[in-house]
Amino acid sequence: MSKELCLLCDGEVRTIPRVGDKKAAFYICQNCGAYWLNLVERMPGDTTAADISPQNRHIIAGFMWMTGNRFKSLNGIKPADAPIINIHDIIADSRVPKTVPRKIEYLLAQIYKTSENIADFRIAAVFFKDVTKPPLLLSYLGSATHNGKIKLLPPAFGYAVSISEIAEMLECLKENGFLRRVTNQRETQMLSALMKFQQTYGSQPEQIVSYSLTIQGFLHAEDLVNTNVVSNLVFIAMKFQDENTGDRQPCIDAIRQACAECGYSAGLVDDNASNDGIMDQVLAEIKRSKFVIADYTFASLGAYFEAGFALGTGRPLIRCCDKRWLDKVGGVETALHFDERHNNIIIYENEEDLYRRLINRIRAAI
Repeated sequence: MSKELCLLCDGEVRTIPRVGDKKAAFYICQNCGAYWLNLVERMPGDTTAADISPQNRHIIAGFMWMTGNRFKSLNGIKPADAPIINIHDIIADSRVPKTVPRKIEYLLAQIYKTSENIADFRIAAVFFKDVTKPPLLLSYLGSATHNGKIKLLPPAFGYAVSISEIAEMLECLKENGFLRRVTNQRETQMLSALMKFQQTYGSQPEQIVSYSLTIQGFLHAEDLVNTNVVSNLVFIAMKFQDENTGDRQPCIDAIRQACAECGYSAGLVDDNASNDGIMDQVLAEIKRSKFVIADYTFASLGAYFEAGFALGTGRPLIRCCDKRWLDKVGGVETALHFDERHNNIIIYENEEDLYRRLINRIRAAI
């Protein structure tokens, strides 16, 4: 076992070569989690260590942070549980913010998810007098009467190349009214809590720029989290199994697997059964989803209604229908509602065809 720097974030990692295999290594990083990386190309198109560059490594690190591939403890991690990094799939993933506005919105959503309340949480960029010391990004949770806990955050927290970039994004959020500068008593408390970092970094902080969420920031971040902007949820609208439809589980499985392949989690209302009214739950789940997949097989009136509601709330809609059923009932002109016949509907031959074509449609349209 050897120690070296993480290829994604420059943090210290442990590497464990695969037993009997010099073509791949298992990396364990406190920031990025645990992951496999091929050292040489096994098959055409494989990602290798040589493919990681200054232009893409912050995207990979941000993806690892976003998908929760981290561990509270680095002890006892099972290599089998860690993913093999594939740069091409990560960059193609629709959840990855690809523009500056999307990155700023993502950062706001991350701050919101970390905050427990307005009064006691802050995020701060710390700059040192010694210019050779890189700036830090810290989250601080404390109260007016007690010192709190400081957590060190990497640039991956905001898909950023550096902490300096995150500092610029924090200023943009402040200028838009979503964050406010903190300059009261808690600043002194944070300085006190920061003392333990001075021994590690060997430099006195020159400037601490700390922020907390405003009411406007909380409300906007909640909208981002609960709507399609930063959601990875997909709602499936379809007719479920009954005496007329037969087993629909293969279709459901194909939809879920296609969504998972593209980085999304597809769900049905039945997956989250509650005592609430079924229609209230359906509408709530659609509003939480990034997009909706509506299967019109068996002329489901519920699927038509849910598709219409999705469009009315601005959610992208992917339509599909089983050709085997269409052939039995007279084809598209007979089976589908006339308002839908002109739309781009995936007419699938079987579940494997549905899986393949859904992946292509999701990657092209979402």
